[in-house]
Amino acid sequence: MSQQFFNRLVKFTIGNVLSGGVIDPVVIVESPIRITFVIQKKAYAIANEGKVTLNNLSTSTRQKIQQNRNQIAILETGYKDAGGLQLTFYGDVVDVSHNIEKPEIITTVNIMDGHNALKQKKTSVSYKKGTPISQIIKDCTAALGLPLNASYKYVQLPVQNTLGTLAHNGSAAALLDRLCADNNLTWSIQNGSVKIVNQGKHDNTAPLSSYLIGSPKRLFKNLISQSLDDFEGYEFNALLMPKCEPYNTVTIQSNEIPKPIKLTAMDVHHVGDNYGDDWKTTVKAANQ
Repeated sequence: MSQQFFNRLVKFTIGNVLSGGVIDPVVIVESPIRITFVIQKKAYAIANEGKVTLNNLSTSTRQKIQQNRNQIAILETGYKDAGGLQLTFYGDVVDVSHNIEKPEIITTVNIMDGHNALKQKKTSVSYKKGTPISQIIKDCTAALGLPLNASYKYVQLPVQNTLGTLAHNGSAAALLDRLCADNNLTWSIQNGSVKIVNQGKHDNTAPLSSYLIGSPKRLFKNLISQSLDDFEGYEFNALLMPKCEPYNTVTIQSNEIPKPIKLTAMDVHHVGDNYGDDWKTTVKAANQ
């Protein structure tokens, strides 16, 4: 194993969720253990996916991880001299494997953000005409067993309340799908919380700066014509942006873009290795 890259920070925790959302750690892994990760975050209501690999854990630590499938995993990454560790991924542990690739023993942990909430949580509710939409949203997220993301306070809800009665028996996620579609809202699960935004908008959090790797690539709705009328944003690579998630505002600047511009992150892909070359974020971002 080569030398760990200077200034990179990474920490991986598996634990149980206690009342109030407090995490009771079962396993904590940090440097000098080699940790690699691949995280994919989408801007719609599917379970975001992550894979974390850990090299040469002790036998006792591997046994603890093997015994604790389907618990919560937390990945924190960052830079020693730039903000320290920051939450990068949070989700349900869905699979663990230990493979011997001499002289290495590789532990792989697959994680899905919101997996249990989307797959298992049901609700049976009915609402009378005039029920505030905000109340139904809060009931849906409670049924999913997840908190509302802090950015919810910026969401512009429709002035009117429900125009008729509303009844639902089944998936809590399906009810939230229906409610958002009817009210020009979009929802997703990001780091264990329900993020709701107005369609076509960002989440109003502070813009994230990027340090580009290479040049940004323009994105077009029509790949054949690539008309400026169809120009919808950029795809770019940057040094790892630990906190970046869909609907964040990100700023980019390059030789082709001399003045910084603001974009809305949609697809976010983090790849990292504290002993290797990978340590970057790839973003597909829409024009604001």
